[in-house]
Amino acid sequence: MLGLVWLASIPVERTAQAVMAVACLIVLGVIMRLFDRMETQRRREVTWLRLFAIALAVFLSLRYFSWRINYTISYHDFFSFIGALLLLAAELYGLTIYLIGAFVNAYPIERKPPPLPRDPDQLPTVDILIPSYNEDPELLEITLLAATQLRYPKSRYKVYLCDDGGTVQRRQRRDIGAQAWERHRTLKALCERVGAIYVTRERNEHAKAGNLNQALRDHCRGDLVLILDADHVPTADILENTVGFFLQDPKLFLVQTPHYFVAPEIFLTR
Repeated sequence: MLGLVWLASIPVERTAQAVMAVACLIVLGVIMRLFDRMETQRRREVTWLRLFAIALAVFLSLRYFSWRINYTISYHDFFSFIGALLLLAAELYGLTIYLIGAFVNAYPIERKPPPLPRDPDQLPTVDILIPSYNEDPELLEITLLAATQLRYPKSRYKVYLCDDGGTVQRRQRRDIGAQAWERHRTLKALCERVGAIYVTRERNEHAKAGNLNQALRDHCRGDLVLILDADHVPTADILENTVGFFLQDPKLFLVQTPHYFVAPEIFLTR
């Protein structure tokens, strides 16, 4: 890291800086393509490529901050000086978070899910909660269909759509009552069609947390709870890959899974 800081602080001419930045970006692009083509069994090569890519990305970020600190901090009076320092502090905070992420991703931990019992009666029961407020029924249908088609015994899990957009409070309002009633009927019919359970509550209290707490208190009776956002489409093996950890360690209370974000023109993994 100290070596990268030293390299990033070396002054170079503008043309050389542009060539270096473009070259780094090209190399990073090549590494990303190699990641897509390399087999997962080649762990050593993948590790070195990942470390090299992280080092290049960190170098570019440090290079930017070297320029930022040495050439861009200017002010005209006391208040502009305070503003410049506050903006720099915000950027340094972002850099700190980025460096922590780079450190974590340098050697990611790979955990294999423990095997599940073959006897379905020995599997924990799971309540799946999907809180919703104003999401479109089309979006919710995708999530509900995925949640009701998991590779897990149907008798061992239930899917609840916790609708905060069709509460009694909203249905009684004059300005949005008709819309709330329409949403209530539409989502209830959707749940009946896909095999989920539609639930709502009297009042919209404490936002999403209140919605989930009400469902936990009034409806959940399972051994485990899986919470999905309205736009989180679970993979069919999500329970296969997570339930075993709770059976392996009775003291375990939480398992966090990775999220895969899909957009029309870009695919990102967090």
